[in-house]
Amino acid sequence: MTKRQQEKLVDFLENDDLYKVYYPLILFILNTGLRAGEVCGLTKDDIDMKKGVVHVRKQLGYRNIGDGYQYYWQPLKTVAGHRDIPLTPAAKKALIMEKELDFALGRRAKEQEVAGRSGIVFINNRGMALNSYSIDGTIKRIISVYNQRESKEAETENREPELLPHISVHILRHTFCTRSVESGINIKTVQYLMGHSEIATTLNIYTHVNAEQVKSEMKKLENIM
Repeated sequence: MTKRQQEKLVDFLENDDLYKVYYPLILFILNTGLRAGEVCGLTKDDIDMKKGVVHVRKQLGYRNIGDGYQYYWQPLKTVAGHRDIPLTPAAKKALIMEKELDFALGRRAKEQEVAGRSGIVFINNRGMALNSYSIDGTIKRIISVYNQRESKEAETENREPELLPHISVHILRHTFCTRSVESGINIKTVQYLMGHSEIATTLNIYTHVNAEQVKSEMKKLENIM
């Protein structure tokens, strides 16, 4: 997802009366790069607002384990997955807004335990835990609504529409990584934040080079030469 597309998505969610309820969740993923299972499995004891950090220690799975689809807790796949991610101002804002929505919508009164645990940070309006399928499905609906509205506005204004591509939790995570690299964060630090065991994963899968980046890097060479 390009920076422009990211800005369009965030602006739409922040200002749309119907879909702004999903704004904190999307904003949080964009500012932490958590995997779907990691963000779904976050509990209140994983968040330290005073120190400004989120502790990634577990994940929540959801699949058919022989008796229908069920939630289950599972450890992180690798040692590298265990990490402490500093909270950006936007990530803190997302958590505060989510807590306000919990109060306004009465979610906590409906909260349901998941495999013996309670206090899950992101829950739906019925008090149930989220999963990768539900989040991806929600994002798909959001993109569809946005593109329909944008197409109509573009037609009225006689211009080409700025449509959003297919977006999933994985792409939001990809976007966090790309923005981190673009901002100049050391690649080893990005590897840590992403929870990758191998730096090759960070370099080869989650980042790309565009023409503007090439021009910018070549200017550095001009100064040296």
